[in-house]
Amino acid sequence: MNDLTVIVTIRNRRNTLPRVMNYYKDFPADVIFLDSTQEGIYEDRHLAAPNKYEYVPGKNYVQKINDCLKGIKTKYSVVVCDDDFLSKTCIESCLSFLDNNNEYVAYRGQEVCLN
Repeated sequence: MNDLTVIVTIRNRRNTLPRVMNYYKDFPADVIFLDSTQEGIYEDRHLAAPNKYEYVPGKNYVQKINDCLKGIKTKYSVVVCDDDFLSKTCIESCLSFLDNNNEYVAYRGQEVCLN
C-alpha cells in the first residue's frame, strides 16, 4: 500500500492515542496523526513512530485536513477518527477497486461497530 496515506484526526481525546498509535505502528501505509488539541503538544508523541505526528493547534477540522493534504505525495488518502481502525484487507480491496475503475475518485468500504 505504498500509494496510501492514512490521516488520523485527533482533537481533545488523547486517551485514545496510545491504542490507535499502536494499531497503526505496522500498518502498510504512510500514517499521519493530526492533533489539534488545544492543551499543548502530546507528550508521548514518540509512540507514533515510525509514523508521523503533527501538532496543529488553532486549526479547525477543514483547515487541518486541507493543510495536511497539500503535503501528501501518495495517490490515495483516507481520513479516520482517532477511535476508528482500518482493516488492512478491506483497504487493499478498496485500492484495488480504484486502480481498476478510473471513472471513480472515491470508494467506501464496510463499517463495523463493536459495542
